[in-house]
Amino acid sequence: MFSPCVNFQVLFFVLEIQKLKEFKEKALKERKDPRDLFDLWFISQKLKEPFKKPKVKIEKNKIKQTLLKFLPSNYESVVDQLSK
Repeated sequence: MFSPCVNFQVLFFVLEIQKLKEFKEKALKERKDPRDLFDLWFISQKLKEPFKKPKVKIEKNKIKQTLLKFLPSNYESVVDQLSK
């Protein structure tokens, strides 16, 4: 497929960020994975929307243990916020 704006071929499609947020909300409800919770927080930052933590029960220790394993130390305050 070629782009109408530029003269080179589009190699892949990406989701609109609002649609990605919807998929992440659904994934969080189904999987209850702390990484999905972080992704929702991150998406809300990109959308410049206030983050509203979904009402999904995830143990605080699981959130901290999982996210601190993957994130740099400067995200520790975010992890604390998400685990409350």
